Amino acid sequence: MTPTRLRAGGLALAAVALATTGVILLSEDPPALPDVELVAAARGDVTSVASAAGNTVDDGIHDLAFSTAGTVEKVYVKIGDRVRKGDLLARVDDTIAREDYEAAKANLDAAEEQLDELDGSGSSGGPSGPPSPQPQASCPQPSPSPSTSPSPSTGVRAAAVSFTKAPRPWDQGKPEVHLDPTIEPSPSPSPSPTPSPTPRPQEQPCDQTQQPQQQQRPQGGGTRQQAGGPQMTEAEAEAAVTKAENELTAAKDALKGVVIKAPAAGTVLQVNGVAGDPYTEGAFVSLGDLTDLQVKALFTQSDIGTLKTGQRAVITLAEGAYQGTVSHIDPMATTTDRLVRYGVTISFDDQPAGLLLGQTATVQVVTGRSPDVVYVPARAVSDDTVTLSGGTRRKVTTGVRSDTTVEITGGLAEGEKVELPGASALNGGFPDGAFPGL
Repeated sequence: MTPTRLRAGGLALAAVALATTGVILLSEDPPALPDVELVAAARGDVTSVASAAGNTVDDGIHDLAFSTAGTVEKVYVKIGDRVRKGDLLARVDDTIAREDYEAAKANLDAAEEQLDELDGSGSSGGPSGPPSPQPQASCPQPSPSPSTSPSPSTGVRAAAVSFTKAPRPWDQGKPEVHLDPTIEPSPSPSPSPTPSPTPRPQEQPCDQTQQPQQQQRPQGGGTRQQAGGPQMTEAEAEAAVTKAENELTAAKDALKGVVIKAPAAGTVLQVNGVAGDPYTEGAFVSLGDLTDLQVKALFTQSDIGTLKTGQRAVITLAEGAYQGTVSHIDPMATTTDRLVRYGVTISFDDQPAGLLLGQTATVQVVTGRSPDVVYVPARAVSDDTVTLSGGTRRKVTTGVRSDTTVEITGGLAEGEKVELPGASALNGGFPDGAFPGL
């Protein structure tokens, strides 16, 4: 037989052998895997935990600003510097603030002077009392004519007497009145014991109406007539003084605010400018305390109902895990792409050395703990129902749930076996829709 025929025959035999082997392998079925397994209810501790991611933050950051606009004159610090309380951080030009202060001071002086003038007018400078009596008018009375003996009226002339009114201050500008001595008495058929008084020609009666009105000074709360302007009351003057005092106080504060000083010891986190830059408003220096950092994490609304301040937590950083406590829960939610979450602050029990602001962290908060209780795997419970050996379903009551176990408070005794469905029966999720986070 030639070598070619031998090779062909060998190949044919190998093909037949492979085909035969393949038929044999395909004819053998793999052993059937059980769909479920049985587990016994055990006793132990069950702890529920809510988890979230977060970052290190400083809730005590101070954003410091100048109290007046101006040009930045000098910056004394840079980012990363450690400062002590009271250290000078930056300074701005004080020209505007000083001018405002001087103007406010002058306004206060003017307001106080105006109030003093009202007080000095008698309105409130002393105790109130009745108005001063007005001086009585001095009306000179004519001297009586000299007595004469009764005599016949014929050819008898009265004694010549001349009267001149005494000049009075309020009669300035009025013509003087003189009594005419040539007037004779009226003839009378009978003798008159005394001559008739010589009449005063057109003399007005002497009374208070002839006196010029005296300017009355107002009693408490009076007014002052300003030249060519409206009257100002004492209450208005006092209000002007109060307003000027407030403006002066604000100007003093603004003048003090031309410099920024550290309100507490800390680390400079941010400086928003250099010398020569114009400043108008906003934080110029941010100061924080890197020795007292916390972790701020965002929890879903399904977890937030189980959280409260004082709960214990585990903070996991790149360097390791550290113990902490929930110190604050934000009352308002943060919504991102329809996902509602709440900020929760966790404080370190003992902050690790070298911790930096903004580091990522994972937080696990203990929301419930039940020691020494009956529990089963979480996969064994579906809608508060378990399946016993043999397929019997039973309703149970549950308590604290962890990621892997569920506390059984009723309906199942320790040692009883329940079915634990396989992964295919879970449909890729937890069996119980009431599990936290679902």
